[in-house]
Amino acid sequence: MRFHRRTGVPAERKPLLDDGRFWVYKDGPLNSWSPANWMPAAAAKMIELDPACTDSPKDGKTCMKVKISNWQDPYWCGVAFAVPDPNDPNGAYWGKGPAKGWDLRGAKRVVFWARAPKPCAVQFKAMIMGDQTFGDSAKFPAQTDYLELTDKWKEYSIAIDANVQNVSRVVSAFAFVTRGMLSPRRIRPSSSRSMRSIGTLARPPASPWPRRPQIGSTSTATRTRTAGSPAAGCPKRPPR
Repeated sequence: MRFHRRTGVPAERKPLLDDGRFWVYKDGPLNSWSPANWMPAAAAKMIELDPACTDSPKDGKTCMKVKISNWQDPYWCGVAFAVPDPNDPNGAYWGKGPAKGWDLRGAKRVVFWARAPKPCAVQFKAMIMGDQTFGDSAKFPAQTDYLELTDKWKEYSIAIDANVQNVSRVVSAFAFVTRGMLSPRRIRPSSSRSMRSIGTLARPPASPWPRRPQIGSTSTATRTRTAGSPAAGCPKRPPR
């Protein structure tokens, strides 16, 4: 076995392209990437994910649906698609030990479609594990601003700058993050042929408690297609 320049890291694989694309999510089995990386530690109490939702996908037969409710401290959450970890029963890989990544040199952007029943702000990222010993070769993630989604499907992309992001080893291909408040909310992404939707947020009753500080977090790479659609009650784009 050959190893990457970083000691102990197996040589990366070159992807087989489908019409010039390397899919993060598409109808059918998720072979290359697993949406098993949920953030933060309390994410399991907030997130429900359906990778084969049939509720109005952009195209194809399915989309990805994420439902977020019962917000927990620190009142943000997200999901990342990473290479599967055979040592984790849930498949979540966080760059803590050796694992094969993908050599995606030549990739220009990550492409996805997204919508939301009501305006909702979500941030999308790629290559979020550059700070880990066995993480992405890019030291910093590629990412969008917080995007305000509408009820119409729209194509978005995460630009990859070859002068900034080294994509010779990619282990986390795509991620999205949204923020909530103390009151419970729901977010539902749906996604078809690559990751296509981030769902619907339902606005909860007003909370009697003061608002807590809100935080956002973490990403992926390659020329893939994905999509999402967060929903009603999602936070608007934060002021710059």
